[in-house]
Amino acid sequence: MKIKNITWETDGEEVDLPTEVDLPNGIEPDDDDAINNYLSDTYGWLVIDWYVE
Repeated sequence: MKIKNITWETDGEEVDLPTEVDLPNGIEPDDDDAINNYLSDTYGWLVIDWYVE
């Protein structure tokens, strides 16, 4: 499953973060909390928005 158009909360800092990420198996596409947690835990920044392909 691919997450696209990720918008990150970077507190105004210039940070090189992906706008698309392939999620690992086991994260359900309708589990917003799990997706948000995975993205923020993996990249160290909070997520504002994204959509599932």
